[in-house]
Amino acid sequence: MISLLMSFSFLITAQAVPAGEQACLAPQKVAQELGSRHFVQERHLKGIDQALVSSGAAIVASDSITWTVSDPIEISTVISESGMTQSIEGGPAEPVGAAGAANPMLSQSGLVNLLKGDLRGVDENYIVTEIQNETGWGLSLMPKAQEMAKHVIAIDVTGCTKIDSIKVKQSNGDVIFVTFSKG
Repeated sequence: MISLLMSFSFLITAQAVPAGEQACLAPQKVAQELGSRHFVQERHLKGIDQALVSSGAAIVASDSITWTVSDPIEISTVISESGMTQSIEGGPAEPVGAAGAANPMLSQSGLVNLLKGDLRGVDENYIVTEIQNETGWGLSLMPKAQEMAKHVIAIDVTGCTKIDSIKVKQSNGDVIFVTFSKG
């Protein structure tokens, strides 16, 4: 379940502003912003040379997060207070996982805030270290909670005024890398 979460919904709401347009914010000042952003996601599976590439749009509303992969197939994942659903190729929205958004992995790990592109208070749930990034700032987040650490080794986040990219390093050796762009 965490793999599905990470690949389709974890990486949701980052919004990028190209370097040079504005001075970079401190990472902990990056907060949720409503709206839509285009993304490209690469999933690198351990033992497989070629990455699985998908693209689509992430939409943050005040009461939900929608992550829609449009290529190569349409998969729409919605996370809200009432749970998490997924629809494939326009089919009916099916619940994902027994606990949905009430899952402690989401609610007690700060993942929902990360899903919304909000880095304020990230150090409550992660050991935060700076990483090199030529166009702004970079952070590596290592989960403090043992339950999450079983699935995720680190989450690397880069940005300037918003999150530009997220790389999720999973304990099974898989890596998910998402970049966000205007449009």
